[in-house]
Amino acid sequence: TGRGLGPYVTSSDTIAYEATVTNELSGRYLRGLLESELPVDSVIQTQEIDGLLPLASTTLSGDIALAAAGISASQATSLTLRAGAIVDTVPDHLLWLRFNDAAGATRFADSSVYGTDASYQNVTANGQYVYLQASDGLIVAPVSGMEESTGGFSVGVWFKLTTTNAGTTQWLLHGQRSGSSGSDQGSPYLYVTHDGSLGAFLLEGAPKVLSSAAGAVRANEWHHALRQGLRNPKSFVIQMLGGYSWRRRCQESALPHNSSFSGVYGFSEKSDFQLVFRESLMAIADGGLIMCHPGLRGEDPADPIRNQRWREWQLLASAQFSTELQDANAVLTRFQYASAESWR
Repeated sequence: TGRGLGPYVTSSDTIAYEATVTNELSGRYLRGLLESELPVDSVIQTQEIDGLLPLASTTLSGDIALAAAGISASQATSLTLRAGAIVDTVPDHLLWLRFNDAAGATRFADSSVYGTDASYQNVTANGQYVYLQASDGLIVAPVSGMEESTGGFSVGVWFKLTTTNAGTTQWLLHGQRSGSSGSDQGSPYLYVTHDGSLGAFLLEGAPKVLSSAAGAVRANEWHHALRQGLRNPKSFVIQMLGGYSWRRRCQESALPHNSSFSGVYGFSEKSDFQLVFRESLMAIADGGLIMCHPGLRGEDPADPIRNQRWREWQLLASAQFSTELQDANAVLTRFQYASAESWR
């Protein structure tokens, strides 16, 4: 309390509180309110819980004035802290820089739930856009998760050049290099050449350069440049060839179905089937279905996902598989075959 008198307070005292709110979900983010109640069910004040990311925590603190509770006689009571949250899927925006920061801003605010503000050098903000007035003007925005994204990623920027005939290349987007000889694999390069061509230098697989016609980027006009990349071609192909069509036909036939569909792993040795399976169980809605259909456990060295198949089989045959089901309150049932005629 304000006077340090332990459990005894007067109407002129204040009570300081501190509460830690934890999001224990691995595939959802939370937003909501922390309510201070004195006595219970009588809300004195609220604080916003803004965009709590998966498996993250935040600590909120404040002071409650006893006078606000309207207590006029001696009585035993308690201060209650109650948190309520809305659970949402993690949005697709890993970074969203509006560049509408006021003049003199020390960092550029990230409007996504991740809050990864960007730093800069030799850049001026005016509340509407930012101006890179020198050749070494630079905006640095570290984006975690882009390289690990299973469904691909896009990086876009609106820009206006004061001239396109400077005799040098104007970089728009540049991946981060690790060390003097580090790898830029997957880095999204976008640039404008001296003749006004918009170019992209792709390092995924065999390096290649894509370029527009000369003069496509005219000076003193706003242009939008977008670079898209696929980090996991398998899940994208499964989604495009089967996922969307399957969900549409389920909706047309008034059949319950999962809201998403994807392959659990790609062709990467980094795939962790147990982690993917656990997160799927936590994220799926009540009544949802997860179908496990591992491929053959072949010994063919040429099988590109031989090791991934083995890891999948090992989990499904282990005691840990039953534990995962039990922890998620899920049940194991036998697959029932249905003929194609049932869709007609």
